[in-house]
Amino acid sequence: MKELVDKRMGILACAAAAVIVAGAFAGCGDDDDDGSAAADAAAEETFDGPPATVFMQAPVDNPVADFSDAVAAANAAAAAINRDGGIAGRELVVETCNDTDANAEVACVRKAARDDALAFVGSTFIFNSQAGGEILANESIASVAAQGSNQAEYAAPINFPIYAPPFGILACPEQVTQASDAKRVSAIAQDLPIQRELLTTLQGVAGAAGVDYGGGVTVPTSQTDFAPAVQELSDLDAEAVVNVLAPTAQAPFYT
Repeated sequence: MKELVDKRMGILACAAAAVIVAGAFAGCGDDDDDGSAAADAAAEETFDGPPATVFMQAPVDNPVADFSDAVAAANAAAAAINRDGGIAGRELVVETCNDTDANAEVACVRKAARDDALAFVGSTFIFNSQAGGEILANESIASVAAQGSNQAEYAAPINFPIYAPPFGILACPEQVTQASDAKRVSAIAQDLPIQRELLTTLQGVAGAAGVDYGGGVTVPTSQTDFAPAVQELSDLDAEAVVNVLAPTAQAPFYT
């Protein structure tokens, strides 16, 4: 088992790093379509063995978020890698799962295990990161360059996050009182597992920093009228609000 894990880790490290680096530079060459087509044809002739498959999980055009640009970048990176001969002579294939709910996340991870995926790359687990992570760990599939949104993701040995949005949010209660006249701070988030967990952690951090924390308000992910939520924040005597809402909810909330 250890030899299998070591071999898999070596291959996926190359594949994931290549996708990440190439993705950062995707589109930075000329637009010679004929040259690209010729390169693609040449690469196809030199591929040896089954494809090297990596999975990417991301919300695509759903109410919580839309990471279509990240998916496009990963595919562009894989195409560039394949034009250069692929990964150790194997074609690099990116399989994308649309992160729509908790069941979809788990189904995606199980499919990756059945397909003998090398890794997940650049993924986001919004709804059920702990359950997905447990399956990944059991299958020895790493999640590389993920957006770590849940505390469970930092405890999993197969996770290698490069972006941790909660860390900055946790500093907000103390910072907002230092930077303004606000004395009492509350928070608003959507009714998602990762956001509910974040509200609990915010309360603990605020208490440890000596900040008067009025509590958190949660709204459904489909919420469009935020007047009741704002009234609830007002009833908590909030003088400042830590906003944990997803990007798609920002405009109606501020309105």
